Amino acid sequence: MTREEIIQRLSAVDEELEKYSDKIKGDLSLIMVRGASVIVRYNLDRSTQDIDVLSTGLKGRGIGSLLEKYGFHVVSDVVVNLHPDFEKRLQGERMRNFTVFYLDPLDLSISKISRGFEKDMDDIFNSDLVKALEPDRLKRLYFEAMEYWIGDKKTFEDNWHRFERRYHEYKSS
Repeated sequence: MTREEIIQRLSAVDEELEKYSDKIKGDLSLIMVRGASVIVRYNLDRSTQDIDVLSTGLKGRGIGSLLEKYGFHVVSDVVVNLHPDFEKRLQGERMRNFTVFYLDPLDLSISKISRGFEKDMDDIFNSDLVKALEPDRLKRLYFEAMEYWIGDKKTFEDNWHRFERRYHEYKSS
């Protein structure tokens, strides 16, 4: 899916939710993460197979099956490495019937860097996300967050050093 297709799907979900307005109690929301988030918010010029949203960000019973119908993939927050305070930095966009929250640039970068995949590093450097980074704050938050993750600490540190090298190359070019 391209940026336009992701936005169209968000609009389709919003429109379909209109039909269920009598069943909606309170605010509905979701937290978009990973590639789709970079594509929509930071002009990454690539497509994605699905739109990942955090299960913890889903507010509203039964919305998961509706999201799946439109190509959304509900992922548990236990498989996404985040800073424990990421929710304090969420950035929201209100649609008619629900709110889409996006990770702050630093938190989105933390999740991408920690995975260690070249594609995730490319997403940062091939989008406007790299321009939104505060390197010193990012490093501090990354290493704070790392203390909460389960996994090989050396791998997480190596992922950071790979990112840091690419960032220095990016800044010097």
